[in-house]
Amino acid sequence: MGTLNFPGLATGIDTSEIVKQLMDVYSRRLALYKVQKSSLQEKQTAFDEIKTKANDLQSAAAGLADYRKLQVFKTTSSDSNRLTVTATDQANPGSHSVVIGQLASADSWIQNSSSFKHKTDYVGAGTFIYSYNYKERVITTTDTTTLEDLVGLINNDEKNPGVTASLLYQGGRYRLMLSGRHTGQDYQISINSSNTQVLKAATAFTEDGDTATAQTKITELDQWQGQWTGTETISISGTDHFGNQIQPAGSLTINAGTTLAHLIDQINDYFDGLATATLENGQIVLTDHLCGTSQLSLTLEYNANGSEADLDLPTMTVYTTGGTTAASIDALAPTNFIETQQAQNATVKIDNFSPQEVAEVQKITLDASATAGTFVLSFRGQSTDAIQWDADAETIETALNALESIQEMGSVEVSGTLNTGLTFTFDADAGDVPRLSIDISGLTGPTSATLEETTKGAEQWVSRNSNTITDALTGITLNLQDISETDDSGNLVPINITISHDTSAIVSKVERLVASYNALLTTLKDKTEYNDATKKMGLLSDEVAISLIKTQMKEPFLGVVSGFSSSDPYIQASDIGLTIDGAGQLQLDRDELNDAIKDHFQDVILLLGAVGRGVSNSSIIEFYSASDRYTEPGEYEVQVTVEEQDGTNVITSAQIRKLGETSWRDMTISGNLIKGDDAFDLVTRKPLHPENGLYLQVDLSTTGTFSARVRVKKGMATRLQEVLKDITTVGGRLDVSKQGLQDRITRMDRTISDEQARLDRLEERLKQRFARLEKALTQWQQQMQAVGVAVSSFYSSMS
Repeated sequence: MGTLNFPGLATGIDTSEIVKQLMDVYSRRLALYKVQKSSLQEKQTAFDEIKTKANDLQSAAAGLADYRKLQVFKTTSSDSNRLTVTATDQANPGSHSVVIGQLASADSWIQNSSSFKHKTDYVGAGTFIYSYNYKERVITTTDTTTLEDLVGLINNDEKNPGVTASLLYQGGRYRLMLSGRHTGQDYQISINSSNTQVLKAATAFTEDGDTATAQTKITELDQWQGQWTGTETISISGTDHFGNQIQPAGSLTINAGTTLAHLIDQINDYFDGLATATLENGQIVLTDHLCGTSQLSLTLEYNANGSEADLDLPTMTVYTTGGTTAASIDALAPTNFIETQQAQNATVKIDNFSPQEVAEVQKITLDASATAGTFVLSFRGQSTDAIQWDADAETIETALNALESIQEMGSVEVSGTLNTGLTFTFDADAGDVPRLSIDISGLTGPTSATLEETTKGAEQWVSRNSNTITDALTGITLNLQDISETDDSGNLVPINITISHDTSAIVSKVERLVASYNALLTTLKDKTEYNDATKKMGLLSDEVAISLIKTQMKEPFLGVVSGFSSSDPYIQASDIGLTIDGAGQLQLDRDELNDAIKDHFQDVILLLGAVGRGVSNSSIIEFYSASDRYTEPGEYEVQVTVEEQDGTNVITSAQIRKLGETSWRDMTISGNLIKGDDAFDLVTRKPLHPENGLYLQVDLSTTGTFSARVRVKKGMATRLQEVLKDITTVGGRLDVSKQGLQDRITRMDRTISDEQARLDRLEERLKQRFARLEKALTQWQQQMQAVGVAVSSFYSSMS
């Protein structure tokens, strides 16, 4: 229960004021603690301000810290309604002319003959089979499946390879339409009469136990054993749908950078339109281009050719047997569909470059003469009617040129006879065309045929699946909108494009760097140096970590930049207009920077943002690559010995040391590549040696002992970003220093709390002491009053 106190009421003495004044005296130490806490909090605020400015500078430095991202281009097109252009950092400045001959289009098929009056008519129980980009889907229907339901089954199929089904109502009938979602010749739709044969590798390729991808290098596969020498190859052979031998055999030379994607491409080049290979979950998959029973086969054979390395290649087995499932819906039979828009590639000519057209020539020969029966020729999924065994070249030619797939290419000329060998010469402007195939199962006499491409076709046009062409000009994307217009003579008019460096973007980035640098420097000076106006030192003058920042942030702009030498056009910040004045401010001469960019653009961006770049003074030992993160910049000495072993030149010794060191360290040898020691300190997780992540390439054409000086470059903005990252990162030096302040504030809070508790106790004791004093004084006054009354009474009685 609370107590009502009226101090001094009885005595007239204001004891509460006395207690307050005493507490003011006793609280001076508490006030000092609070002042100290406030000072620490002000320091924290100052740290936050510095970190904000440092983060701004780091962000500005990051915008310049990678020369690859400074390759910024601006583009123009003389006819943006037909062609627009974009450029990446891989582009090169220049001008080009582009002629657009044809736009890419998507394949589209429609049911030509239909009995469906309503979209709710039943299609009947059975199977509908189609393929797209040589990925096949078998759609199963029931007695109650309507035409509209079938559209949903196709579109909602989770394994739909990229086809959109829809219905067209025309002539009182509903017709099923299939349209490809991608453009280009590779994305063909096929309505199949039965399922298609698929081969799959019995085992998957792996890398370090994980499933390999198309970009995995063959020499890095778990299936690769031993040291690569460059002599190793993979042979590719097989048969097509009808069991015909395909000639010539394919071959892939295994280089240091050869990947599984290269192997897949080589397999596809070998089958050349007869089948398509893909890599799925590390396994090679080969899909026939014709449906039905198939004799498709693929054999891969590794050839060491004197190398001690070995490669375990998989065996191809039948994954899906062709012809085991038939399309059984009569109304949707393949013969009821027609192609309304063919899948075609976009074609362009660049800089009027027209390589000489080469007409493709193919040949089919039998293992024995035919004496009776018929044969069938196939091209891109379409087949001729049966042709008599003794038909002349003109008859065979007529049958082939009746195929739409041939007509899309132009035409073909046939010479020879079946028994002497048939030669097929395609139109020159058709370029490289898929292979023809032959079905000889209806002939008497021969048991096999050989398909041979004797002359590979070459066309004058750049041909791509998409209207967005990204790989014709390095780093440049051509967005095709329409074909080129024609002049009065009917010739296609070139569209002119230009690609130029966006120098203003680099200047803006440098200006931002300068402004951010000076803003941070101003803040650092304000917080650490003597102020003439206030006659006081800066709030953080006693913080060593803060003072150190001023020194470190200017180091990248002083002297020769790491890894650069007098052989480079620019070697220090002042060469491109960046200087530090007497006050420590970073100054920019814009005219000098613009002149440097104009004269030596590449050298300017390297001076600013070189990362993972280097140069060697040797033509034998050349710089290959360096780690952006781990390789220290600077100059290295390298010595390599190349000797002949078993007829092959190999590296037997490779050593390296940083310029100025006395001890050599061995490098790891891998073919013609050597790399620096990649060991790390187990505690700090930092590289043990400066050459960590450094790769060099050695020319093995000559034996002997060779030496080189290799310089690894690191740009000034790159270095500045690293310095600032160490300062501003979570757990970095600023955070550590600020946490130290927070710890001191926490301790001060405890001290203040303890002091306040002590003062509270003291105040209570003082109040109690004065309360006792008042009580005693009151009692004394009462006693005095009683005495006074008694005395008064006494004198009264005496009188």
